[in-house]
Amino acid sequence: MVEVQEPSDLVVNTEFTVGDIRRTPEQCFMGLSFDLGMGCFNHRAKGPAYVEQHTLAPRILHEDPQGREEILIGPENTPCFGASRLIVRGTVPDRDRGRCSIGIVIEGRGRLTGPGDDMPLQPGTTLFLPSASRHHGYRSTPGAPLTVIKCFPPCEPLGLSSGRRLSRTASTSSARTGSL
Repeated sequence: MVEVQEPSDLVVNTEFTVGDIRRTPEQCFMGLSFDLGMGCFNHRAKGPAYVEQHTLAPRILHEDPQGREEILIGPENTPCFGASRLIVRGTVPDRDRGRCSIGIVIEGRGRLTGPGDDMPLQPGTTLFLPSASRHHGYRSTPGAPLTVIKCFPPCEPLGLSSGRRLSRTASTSSARTGSL
């Protein structure tokens, strides 16, 4: 399971023991009272119909014999982040070059290809790809597809109207006010 959330999300957690680690109520509820912390959960949500109603169906973005990319969470679902699943059956270019992303390998083996050394990939590998990365794409090991979950920051800075972008020299205060 991969949980994708925006970096500013706060997490209320009801698991006091995880493996050998014992957490205090303050750690689990971020200093909130037990009742307020438990109030974050929808206790009436249950059953297959509820799960089906709230499950996002992947949408195929691109597919060819070398691989397939599916949108898992798109801008129509939330403006806060995005996620896609890349299934590599050969060699595929990274169609998101020039866009910052985080990759999580969930299945298979392969390589992130680039102009210098390739980076080996296997289940559990996580990678940060800055927008200036010079990598080319992904190549799977023959015989089994390589599956990577790609996570993205917002397409546009939050709070700015559609079509407006922050320049690299914009100050934080002008970005907050949308006065670019």
